[in-house]
Amino acid sequence: MGLAGPARNDFAARLEKTGEFVDGQALAPEGAWVRYDGEGRPPVTDGPFAETKDLIAGWMVIDVDSYERALAAAIDHSEAAGLLVLMLLHHARRATRVAPDGSLVPLAEQDRGRWDTGSIDEGVGILQAALARDRLGEFQAQAAIAALHADAPTAEETDWVQIVEWYDELTRLTDSPVVRLNRAVAVGEADGPRAGLAALAALDSALPRHTAVAAYLHERDGDPARAARLYAEAAHKAPTLAERDHLTRQAARLNARR
Repeated sequence: MGLAGPARNDFAARLEKTGEFVDGQALAPEGAWVRYDGEGRPPVTDGPFAETKDLIAGWMVIDVDSYERALAAAIDHSEAAGLLVLMLLHHARRATRVAPDGSLVPLAEQDRGRWDTGSIDEGVGILQAALARDRLGEFQAQAAIAALHADAPTAEETDWVQIVEWYDELTRLTDSPVVRLNRAVAVGEADGPRAGLAALAALDSALPRHTAVAAYLHERDGDPARAARLYAEAAHKAPTLAERDHLTRQAARLNARR
C-alpha cells in the first residue's frame, strides 16, 4: 500500500507491537512522477488539474495469519481507505481521460455518461466510512475532492465551495505549495477568476504548472491574448508530451479567435 507521513508511522508502530510488521518504504523523492516539496514535507501526489495526476509509489510488507486479517489491517488504516478511494474514483474516469488520438481530455469536457458509476459509488461509500472515524489524512482529503468532482452530474454543477474547503484541510495537513496551487484553481472556480489570480499571486511562479494555471485563470477573466501567451509558455515547461500538446492546442485555440 502506498502510504507516507505520520499516519503511516503510527500504523507501522501498531503492527510492530503485534509482531506483524516486516518492512516498508514510504514514497521516495526520486520515485517516478512523485514531486518532492522539500525536507520534512510529504511527496505531492497530484497536480492542479484532474487530468495531470501524478503517480504514487511505496510499500509495506506485513506477516499475518490469514487473508481476513490482512483485510482488517488495511481497513484499520484510514489512509489506506483514502488511497483506495482515490484509485477507484480515478479508475472510474479512465475511459474518458484520453481521446482516441491520445490527447488529454480535461475533466470538464469528459463524457460523464461513460464514467463507471459502480466504482464511484463504491469509492464514496468507503470514503464516508473512513471520514466517520475522524482520523483525517492527506489521501482522505484528496479522495473527498475527487468524490465531489465525481458526484457532479455536470461540470457546471461541481460544488467548488466544498472543494475549496477540502483544499484548506489539505493545506493544513501538508502545507504543500502544490496543494496551494490546486487551491488557487478551485478558488477561481468558486469565487471567480480574479480571486483565483489573487491566490495564485501569493505563490512562487517557479512552481510546476504555475504558468498553466495562470493561463487558465486569465482566460476565464476575459484576457485571451495574455492567456494564449501563457499557454504557449506553459507548453514549453510541460513535463509530458501529452500535456505539452494539450497546452499548445489551448494557445492555438485562443490565437485563432483573434
